[in-house]
Amino acid sequence: MPLVNDQPVSESPEQKLADQTRERFAEYTRSTLLVYGNLMNYAHNNADGVSHAALKKALGKDAKDWNYVLPTMRRLLLRLNPNLKAELDEMKPKKKAAK
Repeated sequence: MPLVNDQPVSESPEQKLADQTRERFAEYTRSTLLVYGNLMNYAHNNADGVSHAALKKALGKDAKDWNYVLPTMRRLLLRLNPNLKAELDEMKPKKKAAK
């Protein structure tokens, strides 16, 4: 590792803005992925004994949002970073085997 940074100190304003924008998108992607994972985990771990109709009734007027939030977040994450597809597929809960 060199002791002196050989990279130019002065970048163009456009390059600085582009770098900052990339950093913000990466930060937003990490936050959104964390929220998406938490919602998926919550829905999966707390769904035992709860039917879809009972959940909709309990959510009340927010029920329509629940049906759109997770798929929309998934699409947004894939737009921001297509390399997350495998990780998002892995997060999706598997169907429980019928007894």
